Amino acid sequence: MARRRGLRRAHRGGRRALDGRRSAPRLARHRALTPRRPAPRVGYPALMPWRTLVGLSLLAVVAAPAAASDERVPPPGPGGRPGPRPAAPVEAAERPAYAIGHKWFLTDGTYELKRLDGRDYVFVGPGRELRLTPELAVAGVRRGADYVDFRPPPRLKWPLRAGLWGSGETNWRVSRLPKNVAGLSTAGGLRVTWQVRAPEDVTVPAGRFTAWRIDYEVFQTGAGGRQTPVWQFSTWYAPAVRQLVKADDDGTGWLSFEVASIEATPPAMATGPTPPPPPATTPPVATPAPPARVAPPTPSGDTEAPRIVINYPPADIKLESERIVVLGVVSDNVGVDRVQVTVNGVEVPQERGMEARGRAIRVPATLRPGDNVIEITATDKAGNVAQVVRTITRVVAVAPPSPAPVVKTANRWAVIIGVGTYANPTIPRLRYATRDAEAMYRFLTTKGGYPKDNVLLLTDGAGQKPTLQNIRRALGEFLYRKPGREDMVLI
Repeated sequence: MARRRGLRRAHRGGRRALDGRRSAPRLARHRALTPRRPAPRVGYPALMPWRTLVGLSLLAVVAAPAAASDERVPPPGPGGRPGPRPAAPVEAAERPAYAIGHKWFLTDGTYELKRLDGRDYVFVGPGRELRLTPELAVAGVRRGADYVDFRPPPRLKWPLRAGLWGSGETNWRVSRLPKNVAGLSTAGGLRVTWQVRAPEDVTVPAGRFTAWRIDYEVFQTGAGGRQTPVWQFSTWYAPAVRQLVKADDDGTGWLSFEVASIEATPPAMATGPTPPPPPATTPPVATPAPPARVAPPTPSGDTEAPRIVINYPPADIKLESERIVVLGVVSDNVGVDRVQVTVNGVEVPQERGMEARGRAIRVPATLRPGDNVIEITATDKAGNVAQVVRTITRVVAVAPPSPAPVVKTANRWAVIIGVGTYANPTIPRLRYATRDAEAMYRFLTTKGGYPKDNVLLLTDGAGQKPTLQNIRRALGEFLYRKPGREDMVLI
């Protein structure tokens, strides 16, 4: 090695000396003909001495773990304690599952999951009702006299991902149109389109949440086959609390709420789809069924739902009565556990009867003008649920206008007596008595409105003299027999 180093040094020195002795033209020609090594392409580190490169490499190896750890440890918080770790980006949200009795505390009241309508959750609040599919799509809203029902409801796809969308045909029943659009009706075919937006921060009375926004747009086919948007609304689902934390529509107020507080126990997550069985060479292993979402496990394998028979009122009947009595019977092969009757979303208390395998229904109901929805939900001891819905229309009879009262005009009667000359000569003659009596007679029979046949004049110059006999006849017969009870008499 020492000899080889020496040779290399001697060679380099000889080349320097030789270049110094050569003339400039010869030196240029020598350098042009002498092959040289290509320049390294790795940049500045290749020009460093090998000892420097080895030192830098060891330093990088020692510092690498510290640098990696600095990236994973969050910056210190107050007081030197480690701060909160940054939240990982949310890429998808899994679907929750709710049980009977679960509550949502919203700004307009407490909503409790009371029953199932087929597959749909029915949350009942104070005079309100919210129906959601297991995928948390809006299936129906009922607020006082206003209601919207989608049959079938939209079908969301889970897990939620930004950009997911869907569209489908459906029908609706609505108390009134959300918008005054010509040619549209409150019952008919629709198209509902939904789309999932990227997660965003939502601030509600219960706090601030990262939520997925789902936009819905409802179209209805109008005149000429043109589809016109009639309703838009949005819901926000927060995976952290596993529920909808906000809903807003385009001004109708039917679907508008925010979460006021969160229930302490969050709902469970829905079980995903069952994986495919293994190949036929090995017997497939049966996957245990997930626990029931709403009802307890069915004992003894009973899957038969209760049978509900409503004897009164019939379906789609129109009544004028404000109060009716709902009559019916609920029966089951195992036993009826609970029967719930609601009128326009409000539960009506009832008396128990027939506790064996059936229960009689006898519930008084007060109907409001217009459509009234009566729902009877029965649950047996095995957890099977059945429901019957009846729509009753109360017609308010318009009373015919009462005839104008007959005003009976009172008849008028009069007896006018004017005595000017008396039979007794000792009584002086009255000069103006006869003239005054005749003037009164003329006034009453003209401007006074008295019929002439109803006025009897007794004066010295009249046909009947004012004698005692004629005066008794006028008062005792004329005024006694002819005037009625309500007539007016003037003497």
